[in-house]
Amino acid sequence: FDWKGGEEYLRHAVALNPNYALGRLWYGYFFALSGRTDEALIHVRRALELDPATPMVQHSANWAFYLLRLYDEAIEAVRRTASNDPQYGLSYVFLCIVMSHTGGHEEAIAAGHKSIELLGRTPYMLTRLASAYAAAGRREPALKLLEELKEMAATRYVSPNMLATVYLHLKEYDHALAELERAHEIHDARIIWLGVDPQFDVLRGNARFKDLLRKTNNPAPQPHLNRLPT
Repeated sequence: FDWKGGEEYLRHAVALNPNYALGRLWYGYFFALSGRTDEALIHVRRALELDPATPMVQHSANWAFYLLRLYDEAIEAVRRTASNDPQYGLSYVFLCIVMSHTGGHEEAIAAGHKSIELLGRTPYMLTRLASAYAAAGRREPALKLLEELKEMAATRYVSPNMLATVYLHLKEYDHALAELERAHEIHDARIIWLGVDPQFDVLRGNARFKDLLRKTNNPAPQPHLNRLPT
């Protein structure tokens, strides 16, 4: 949660080698997480210029576009990556998330299943698919996956931050906030997404959510989205 320290290291990486695509990419990603749109796009687009062919570079750039609410650009890019490299499973994970958020529920669910086919029944894949089902209003398959995830948690790590997204789309907001608070307690790395991840916009007016942003020193300016009572 030392955002200033993180920025300094990333700046130093880019200064050492301005043409290092991953350095540029993560610097841009940091700015996206911080809500600094213009700076994010400068570095993310430069990373894509430096290395347009590596799927991981495009995948990470897509996440930045998503966090910046550039959904059309993210969807176009991920579909292109999936077409060029249909065995790259992370493309389908991302497609599952972005299509679920933008209302393409059937495509999101299909992409979630494809990611599991390629990458296995891991917590990361299952939480994404469960969230897609929940966002589509299909509670039964979402709850069934949630039970599978709870069973997995007895023997392996299941991110509470990602469980929170399932509860969020089920509209079980207290459960979602409890999982996010647990994520903060154990320093789940994904908690740094809270300031900008569109999935959490519904919580931004909630006092418990605001407290999490304060505790994690989150620098992202918050939009006035008081959709959920405090």
